[in-house]
Amino acid sequence: MTHMMLDTETLGRKPGCVILSIGAVIFDPFNPNQENYTFERRIDITSQLLFGFHIETETLDWWRTQSDEAKQSLLGVTHQIKNVLIDFQAFCKNNKVDRVWAQGANFDPPIVEEAFNLCGIELPWRYSQPRDTRTVYDLFDFDAKTLPRVGVYHNALDDARFQVIAVQQAIQMGKTIAWQSKINDTKK
Repeated sequence: MTHMMLDTETLGRKPGCVILSIGAVIFDPFNPNQENYTFERRIDITSQLLFGFHIETETLDWWRTQSDEAKQSLLGVTHQIKNVLIDFQAFCKNNKVDRVWAQGANFDPPIVEEAFNLCGIELPWRYSQPRDTRTVYDLFDFDAKTLPRVGVYHNALDDARFQVIAVQQAIQMGKTIAWQSKINDTKK
């Protein structure tokens, strides 16, 4: 089973909003030592507006309050939305992705799914494949905010990498809890 962590930076909170960047990391939730393949693209805004993507004023206002590092990470070469989605589709297919993780399965996956829809490109995953990091955190009473932050907040690839670490740590915590429970049961 191949797992991928997905993160986006956007100009909105609803599907169909402009996507500034997509970051993704192939990972093994049970093996933190696995080498991870990554995907990162900044996306041209105008190419999205031509397809009917929208911009939400509240999100523009929110971006004005973010760090200079986060804003700087969005600068540089951008790519046409269709080209990014075709590349991302190939990345998912080449890595045989069958689990798509995000920090909130109701945010990043639906936004990317609608981008594929608006551009008329086949989505590289099925409706049943998205997973939510927060569910894992809740199951093991894990607070990802206790981990030392690596990378820039609101940089799609850095956020995806950090979320991979957090999921792996939560699962390790869960394994420890299960092991301790098993030991306690055998002592009874």
